[in-house]
Amino acid sequence: MARILKYNDAKLKLISLIRELNLVVGDRLPSERELTERFGVSLVTLRRAVDDLVAAGNLERRHGVATIYTGNIDFKDSPALVGLVNVNDKNYPGGRSLAQFCVTLARYHAQVQLCFPGPEINGSLADDLMRCSSFLLTGFVNRAWTDFLALQNKPLLVVGHCESDIHASRIDCDWAAGMRLLAGKLAEMECKRPAVLLGDPRYTSNADWLRNLLCAELSHGGMMPDDALICSVPVTQRRHHLVEFLLRVRGTYDALVIETGNLPDYQMAVWLGELPPPGELPIVIVDEFFREPGDVPFPANLHFLFFEDDLLTAAAKILFEKSQSFFEHNQTHFTAPLWR
Repeated sequence: MARILKYNDAKLKLISLIRELNLVVGDRLPSERELTERFGVSLVTLRRAVDDLVAAGNLERRHGVATIYTGNIDFKDSPALVGLVNVNDKNYPGGRSLAQFCVTLARYHAQVQLCFPGPEINGSLADDLMRCSSFLLTGFVNRAWTDFLALQNKPLLVVGHCESDIHASRIDCDWAAGMRLLAGKLAEMECKRPAVLLGDPRYTSNADWLRNLLCAELSHGGMMPDDALICSVPVTQRRHHLVEFLLRVRGTYDALVIETGNLPDYQMAVWLGELPPPGELPIVIVDEFFREPGDVPFPANLHFLFFEDDLLTAAAKILFEKSQSFFEHNQTHFTAPLWR
């Protein structure tokens, strides 16, 4: 990344820190050593950022004493703008995830600009994104959008699964560890033939990849993954397809793994009597983060595989807390799987 990016990023982090620490006029900032370690920048970059805020009347250097906050920062009028670019994924993010993301951004004095383009670069949408100070790229991530956003010389973070030829900093659930955990727990319950309800690959970017990963981990765990017991449930007429599949394979599986997008339709089908109650059948709900399954009763043999933090929330923290080297070296952060 260009040096100008480091300096601008350090300036934004300084402003966010002033807000986070609730500094008032006359308060001292942390020492230069503390700030360079906190932001992961050089002393030269930090001093250039401070110089800019001194020139704007926000800070004052008192040599031999400290750097003092002198006010004049209107936090309401100058939030950082994070561009959330979702390429052609109609299922992400969900309302709860997006709401939590916006709350997290507010803690860093930032707002989101939503952009839902197709796979090709759209000139008018691209122009709108120029006001953003950083980018999150998710959905069916491709080289066109990755390269375009990387050329802006601003922090770029790919959220979720993407192809191996995408060179950018990333955050994703550690699905490999998650599927190993799932296989291990199913083995503990002596389950050999789980039926699996996954998302629609036409609308969910990692559906096919996750299906292959799951089969591999089940095999390593001593189970017998059967492609006939794994269904990528179409979004259109979801409940109809889900019911048809489970009735067709009825009696051939000993556990049910449900990707959370299919859960409401499964619950409704049981409630309407279209599917039999699960009884003692082990059910595992797979999601990026934990959420209650709703008001429809479920058996005691209910389990959850989820991850330690919602991806968008974790991505917001990375944008404002990780050092610049994380973005310069295209590093990846994985959220760990949990079982409940």
